[in-house]
Amino acid sequence: MMKLVLTKLGLELRRNIPLLLFCAVCYYFLSFVIMMAVFTQRVWEMPEVQHIYQSDSPELIQNFLTGLLTQEYSAFACGISALTLLLIGLVSARLPLRLPRALYACAAGEKEKLRFLKLYLAGKLIFMLLLLILSSLYWKTLFLSTSAPAFAIQISLTVFLFLAFSLNTDPGNRREAKKKCPDMVTERSSETFVSVYWSALLILENTLFYSLVYAGTEWTWPLAALWIPILLVNIYLALKHTSPVLRHVLRYEKIYFPIQNETERKDIEHIY
Repeated sequence: MMKLVLTKLGLELRRNIPLLLFCAVCYYFLSFVIMMAVFTQRVWEMPEVQHIYQSDSPELIQNFLTGLLTQEYSAFACGISALTLLLIGLVSARLPLRLPRALYACAAGEKEKLRFLKLYLAGKLIFMLLLLILSSLYWKTLFLSTSAPAFAIQISLTVFLFLAFSLNTDPGNRREAKKKCPDMVTERSSETFVSVYWSALLILENTLFYSLVYAGTEWTWPLAALWIPILLVNIYLALKHTSPVLRHVLRYEKIYFPIQNETERKDIEHIY
């Protein structure tokens, strides 16, 4: 089963190599755009800038830029974190949870199919984590703060956001079926809730957290304790909706609807 999961994930990644390269190029250039946007105005507001650059001293310029980076680190790190999460979300959207067609046709039971989906979901999460680590190595940092309370909050928010991003399912021919046979297509309650409402809630939570970091909030354990209700809500939603989303993928008829072509539809209408 593990070999099948790795093969399927490898095929999906190979199919999306152009997207991965495009995201890497965008990340590289947009990172420097964010850096320039954060530092440019701040630099030219400082009276000592003209003296430093007229000195032609590389060491003095380097020390000045290092000090400025330290002062404006929160703003820069928040912008980079938002960009990283956005691009990882775009990549995840191109790796939907889907079963190989062979598993629908073969005699594999529901338990084996669920096991495949859980392993595939775990593989997606590990791949997204690797992208986050590569981004962190590029900028020589992994998280925004060395404060343990802030670290714990950021870890929880990142894990839940990655999980919500990863629970996107195979769209199948749903869009085409909605156009031709709208009465046949039923609402996917858990999948819709995760992809729309829970994801929006997590984005709001991340926005609040990074806004507090940008504002220079001093993180303490009493302040971090205020996030416990948010953590419990996310745990509850993850436990409630993860399994139904995976089970939705098991039902072939809920993903690939039997759509009649125009000729068959007219023949049937003529008969009746």
